[in-house]
Amino acid sequence: MLPTINGFDVCAQIKQHQRSREIPIITVFSGKGSPDDEEKCRQLGVVAYVPKGQGAKPLIDQIKASLQETAH
Repeated sequence: MLPTINGFDVCAQIKQHQRSREIPIITVFSGKGSPDDEEKCRQLGVVAYVPKGQGAKPLIDQIKASLQETAH
């Protein structure tokens, strides 16, 4: 949980700025949100959605996939 802003707002701010809009965003969520959170993330331009509690492997896999996509 972020203290003064939520993750959706952070994603929106990153994507609205010219210098940062091409940065791939991978979100990690605690599962305390709503079932629609993943779809909302996708609409904001998030490339991957990883729930907490899955260990590091899913996050590492998503980072690798994102790096491979940006290299092409």
